[in-house]
Amino acid sequence: MSLETSEAEKTEAKVAKTICHHIDGIAIGSTVQALERHNVFDRLKKARAPWNVNRLANDVGAREGYFHIALRLLTHQGFLRLSGNIDNNRQEVSLTDAGIAWLRFVDYYQQIPSLLASVLELRSFFSGSDLRRRLETALPRVTGCMDTSPIGRRVALHINGALVAVIMTELYMKGFLEKLISREDQFVPFDQTTIHPIVSTFMADILKAQGWADTQKGGLRLTDSGTLAALWTPQYFYPVSYLSTFRNVHELLFGTGHNDETHDTKTNETHVDRNLDIKFSGLVFQRTCRQPFLDIVLPIFNREPLSEQPASIVDTGSGDGTLLKELFWAVKTQTRRGRFLESYPLLLVGAEYNRVARASTKAALEAAGIPNKTVFGDIGDPIGLSRTLLDNGVDPTNALHVSKSVIHNRTYKNPEQTERLADWKPLSQSPFTLPHGSLIRSRDMECNLIELFENWAPLTKKHGMVVIEAHTVDPELVSNHVGQNIITCIDATHGYSNQYLIESEVFERAAQAAGYECLAYREIGGKLIGGPTMTINHFIPQRA
Repeated sequence: MSLETSEAEKTEAKVAKTICHHIDGIAIGSTVQALERHNVFDRLKKARAPWNVNRLANDVGAREGYFHIALRLLTHQGFLRLSGNIDNNRQEVSLTDAGIAWLRFVDYYQQIPSLLASVLELRSFFSGSDLRRRLETALPRVTGCMDTSPIGRRVALHINGALVAVIMTELYMKGFLEKLISREDQFVPFDQTTIHPIVSTFMADILKAQGWADTQKGGLRLTDSGTLAALWTPQYFYPVSYLSTFRNVHELLFGTGHNDETHDTKTNETHVDRNLDIKFSGLVFQRTCRQPFLDIVLPIFNREPLSEQPASIVDTGSGDGTLLKELFWAVKTQTRRGRFLESYPLLLVGAEYNRVARASTKAALEAAGIPNKTVFGDIGDPIGLSRTLLDNGVDPTNALHVSKSVIHNRTYKNPEQTERLADWKPLSQSPFTLPHGSLIRSRDMECNLIELFENWAPLTKKHGMVVIEAHTVDPELVSNHVGQNIITCIDATHGYSNQYLIESEVFERAAQAAGYECLAYREIGGKLIGGPTMTINHFIPQRA
C-alpha cells in the first residue's frame, strides 16, 4: 500500500468520523440539555444502584415514552447502560465509565436551545438577513476553550454539529460546494457564496475551524478534507430536516402538549422540513437501495406469460417519485415486459399521505413522461387505499405493491385481535410512544404490526409486496462503533416524531406470523455494526 493511499484513507476516516459526531450532536444535544436541566444526570451520578427507568421518569416529571427514547439515545453514545425488560416495566439505567467521564462536559450543551433557534433561521441568513449579532451570542463557547482530550473533541463536534450541518446544506443546495470542488485549489470570492459579506466571512470561519477550508484575500477554497465533506454533505440533509423536532425536545420530555401534528394532512408540517427529507430519502434510494431493490423486482417482469404480470406498480409512500421513476426505466430497458409496453402497458401509482410528497411524485413522473396516477394513500389503511385505487380505475389486487421506509411511519392503533394473540411473546427492546408521551408496550406494537400485514393480504395475494424498511439495532452494537454511524440520529428523529422503528428480526417474525413467506431478501448497512439498519423483503401471503 502506498503512503499516499494510506494518508488518503486516514483523511477519509477522519472526515467521516467528524460528520458522524456532528450528526450525533444534533441528535442528542437538546436531549442532554433537557435532562441536565431536570437533574437526571445528578441523580444517576449519586445513585448506588441502577435506577428503574419508569421510577426515574416519574421522579423528574418526564413523560415515560419520550424519556425511554432519550435514555436510549445516550446508550447509543456509550454514556448510559440500559438493562432489564422494557415491556414489564423493569428496565434500569446507570452511567457507564465513559458517561461519568463525559459528565464534566454536560454544561456545554446548555447553549443548544439558543443555537438551534439561530440555525433554524440560517436560510434567511444566507439570503442576506444580517443575523450575525444574534448568532454571535449563540455560537458554541466550546470553540477555543474545550480541552483536547478525545471526549472533549467529541463534545466540541456535538456542539458545532447543527451549525456546520446547516451551512454545508445551504451551500450544497445553492450549488456553491460544487463550484468549490470544480475549481480545486483556486480561491472563490466570498461574494459568490451569499449576498452579504458578513455572512460569507462567518460561514468561512466556521468551515475553517473544522479544517475544511482556507481563506485568503476575501476568498475561500476547500482543503482535501473539505472536498470530502462537500461530497458527503447529503448526510446532513436528514438531521437538518428535523431541526424543529430537536428544538422541541424539552417540551416533548417535560411538557404537557401533544405531538399530534406529525400525522396531520390538513396543515403544513412544522416538525420536519418535508422537502429536504424527501430529497434525502430519494438520495438514499439511489445510492444504497436501488440495485438490491431492482435485483428483487425486475425478475417479476421477465416472467411468462406477460398477461400474468402486474398491471400496475403502487408505491405507498412514494416521496419524490425516485423509486417509481428508477423502477419504470429499469423495467422498460432491462426486462421482457419493457419490450411489450404497448401491448401490456404498465401504470405507476404514487400513493402518498403527505400532500407535499404527492406533488413531488406527480411532478417527477410527469416530467419523465411516465404513465402515472397519484392518489392519497396511508400505509396503515390498505382497505382505504384499495377503495381509492378502485375509484381511480386501478385494480389493487393486480398490482405489485412497493414501499420504502413507511411501515414504521404508520399511525399506531391498539391491536384488535387480543384473544388470538394473547400468548404472543415480544422480542423488541425498542421504546415506542404515543403523541402524548405514554409508552406503548412492545407486545402491543408487534401485534399491531402483525395485524397491519394481515390487512394488506387481500391486496398482495397475487404479486406480493416488496418492502424496503429501516430498522433500529441493539444500542450496544451502536455504541461499539460511535463515530462510524448515524443510528443515534435515526432513532432520535423517529422516536421523537412517533415513528416506530423495530429490529429487523422482529419485523420479519411479524410478517411470518401474519401468514407471509419471503420470496427474496437483502440486507443493507449491517456489516459494520453487526445488525442490518435496512432490509428489502419480497413478501407474499402463503397459499393455503
